[in-house]
Amino acid sequence: MPTYELRARSVVELLDASFLVLRDLLVAGLALYVAPAALIGALADAIYRRADDYAGQTEATLLFLLGTLLATAGFAVAGYAFNHYLAARLVARPAALAGSARAALARAVPVAWTEVLVVLLVLGGFVLLVLPGIWVLLASFVVLPVMVVEGTFGPAAFQRSRALMAGRKRRVVAALLIWIALDVLFDLGLEALLGGDGPLQDLLYGLSSGFLDLFVLVFSYLLYLDQRCRKEAYEIEHLAQQVEAAPS
Repeated sequence: MPTYELRARSVVELLDASFLVLRDLLVAGLALYVAPAALIGALADAIYRRADDYAGQTEATLLFLLGTLLATAGFAVAGYAFNHYLAARLVARPAALAGSARAALARAVPVAWTEVLVVLLVLGGFVLLVLPGIWVLLASFVVLPVMVVEGTFGPAAFQRSRALMAGRKRRVVAALLIWIALDVLFDLGLEALLGGDGPLQDLLYGLSSGFLDLFVLVFSYLLYLDQRCRKEAYEIEHLAQQVEAAPS
């Protein structure tokens, strides 16, 4: 794929670039995110169904928490792997699927812990009032790129994402509305074709959701680059790094 041009972009340009990048990296996305996420989602759903057998008992709560933790941590680590590969390909650095997978596994604990923290903050905001939950969701939109590029985790990653997203949350709303619309259409189509519940249905739902999640992952990474270009002249910093690293 061509090297991505680092510069500030409009919302329309970001959406268009996201679809183009996703088209070029679809196979990598399938290997690093969609397939693992589908398996993790199917396993989490199996745990939830098992929890239904213990309705009203302590075991049901524990199984529900286990399934939620597995899904939250697993999706985050898979997303980190894809973002790691994406970050390298966009600037024409050497990239390998196995290398990105190893990088994600090596940082699985801090990545998972950061994602759990963000989810708890979002849920806490929705429990208190709806608007704080929405604010936290939008403020944390580029947490994953922050972890990949800057190696920052935990509360510091959330604070960094919040600072970058300050004043630019409408861009996230646009992407999320498109994602929700596509997700609803995919779910309705699969339900009409397959109907009912079961392992096969869960796997196919997971695959469709995984492809839509890829779009959000790409958009969030491009938005991260866009915000750094707008606020920190990141394109100049990156160019200086390339010149410095070039052989004399």
